[in-house]
Amino acid sequence: MIYKLKVLTSILVAQITNLIICICIYFLCYIVTLPASNFFKFDLKYGAEFSAISLLSSIIFCLATIYFLKLKFYKKLNRIDYYIIVFSLLIPIFITFIISLIDRSSIKYNYFSLEIFYLFISFLAFALLEEVVFRSVLLKDFKDNNYLNFAIFLSSIFFSLSHIGNNSFGVIPFLIIFLSGLILALIYINTSLFTVSIVHALWNSGSSIIIGGNVSGLKVRYSIFNYSYGNNNIINGGNFGIEGSMVTLIILSAIYLFMIYNKKLKYK
Repeated sequence: MIYKLKVLTSILVAQITNLIICICIYFLCYIVTLPASNFFKFDLKYGAEFSAISLLSSIIFCLATIYFLKLKFYKKLNRIDYYIIVFSLLIPIFITFIISLIDRSSIKYNYFSLEIFYLFISFLAFALLEEVVFRSVLLKDFKDNNYLNFAIFLSSIFFSLSHIGNNSFGVIPFLIIFLSGLILALIYINTSLFTVSIVHALWNSGSSIIIGGNVSGLKVRYSIFNYSYGNNNIINGGNFGIEGSMVTLIILSAIYLFMIYNKKLKYK
């Protein structure tokens, strides 16, 4: 019992240490790319969260981390990969539609513009950033370890806590993002960093630049559709978006249970 407790504590310390190192490296990348802001005059067009400097520093961080830690990025896609990728885009759209029926929210066509492509690239870069940190780095020493489940549990908690400063973060958003971390970890272990990053980016894109809702408390300025709701409540998720909705929590819980009991998906 004491030995097991020591091992679990060592995993916690290792993950916290790796997180601190990742944060330091990211800020170093941000500082290095900061002078390039003189060449980008359109930052405010998309909002501070989607500035060109944030995008560039995220890409540099991911490339450097993947290279120096020799993280495996890609493997040949199979049928499961394609299924997961397609559903990762359809599920947030489906959830938003269900919420609109229950809460009598409205979804109206807005417009399609080239800005959508920039936002998708940003979501892809930020998704890769989070997957590199919370899946690849935090789980890299435990993929063939008996303590993999505990490592996944911890990484999912850290993943959820990383959103604590977002607008309208609360108990339900914490549970949903924690659950998302468990699902993304299972996808990562059974596919690749490439696939799980695409899945993550499509989920964020589906609920924001396609539907027009908030994603983890962030509101994008350009979207194909415009999703609007009345009063903030646990049905529509309020300002946090569908990741703060009880509907999402129920559906993701069902998806996670299906995945862990699916014989084609397993902890390796």
